[in-house]
Amino acid sequence: MAPAHEDAATLAREAAWRRTGPRLWFLLHGPNRRRCALNAGTGVGLAVAAIFVIATVSWHGTEAAPAILMSPPVLAAAAFFILSLSLLAALTQIIFPAAVRDLEDLRSEIDVDPAMLDDLVATLGRLPLRSSLPAVPVAMTLSAAHIWLLGETTPYAGPWLAGSICNVLLWVAMFQIAMPLVHNARLFSLLGRCARVDLYNPDRLTPFGRTAIRPCLFIIALQCAYAILMIPESTSLLRGGVPLGLVASMGLVAGLFFLPLRGIREQIRGERDRTLLSLDDRLGELTTNSHPGAPDTPIAKLAEADRLLALRSRVASVSTWPLGFAGFRQLFIYVVLVPLTWVGAALVEMMIDGRL
Repeated sequence: MAPAHEDAATLAREAAWRRTGPRLWFLLHGPNRRRCALNAGTGVGLAVAAIFVIATVSWHGTEAAPAILMSPPVLAAAAFFILSLSLLAALTQIIFPAAVRDLEDLRSEIDVDPAMLDDLVATLGRLPLRSSLPAVPVAMTLSAAHIWLLGETTPYAGPWLAGSICNVLLWVAMFQIAMPLVHNARLFSLLGRCARVDLYNPDRLTPFGRTAIRPCLFIIALQCAYAILMIPESTSLLRGGVPLGLVASMGLVAGLFFLPLRGIREQIRGERDRTLLSLDDRLGELTTNSHPGAPDTPIAKLAEADRLLALRSRVASVSTWPLGFAGFRQLFIYVVLVPLTWVGAALVEMMIDGRL
């Protein structure tokens, strides 16, 4: 493990670098984050719906547009992009401010200069352009590959064009949001290496768990939207380029979960190993001259050995995952949420086809 002063120097460089960047463009201003989320999600959802309507009307005319828009493949594609992009816009208004609250909750647990922590709190919603802009051509390249792999999802040119536009918007938005999320996860990993660990009160470190679990819900909610694509008849999530989006989002979930916990897990593991070694040394001192089970062992030594053994058992049982019971419960719910959603979509498809 790196010395504390090296970790502090790395944090100082991170704060100085992030300070040069602009505020994240997709974050709305306002103290009421729920209202910001509602406004962002509603606005983006209406904009996506407008793209489908305008493209269909422009290409096929006003008379044919209603029937085309209500056809199952077009309706499913429109619903998928409306839900995905509106969720992206809405949940980001909650995810980033929540990370600020997590860092504030960890102030007393991190051995870092308070002024530096103030700088870090102020930079959680910032990212230099030289880190975010290069992701745009990468996202557009992947979206082009995704569109090519999907092929013709509908025989209508207007909705296909609208879906292609929304596909590009979804990939670009995902990369623009994922980049600062990954940088924030790395920041919490660095902070974890500077944390003060109390093995007898590990719940004080659960904000690290919250900052790892919360983005997982964010991405998993997007994965649930893919179930909408299963509703049209003869549609499978394994066709065309659909798995590309699923695999990419699953990889992002794994990274956003493990990365912010890496530093604090190293710190907990190191403190636990040192404490266990110290307890073993004290137990060894008790048994140097006489075995605790021997008839002539003083009662005080037996009591001390029992106390140390109980303490050792408690320390050894401390988990390196600072999630708490609520965190493990949430993680389990999030893991089973996607398959349950897909099963529900399959049941809806069977009901629509009259097979139930």
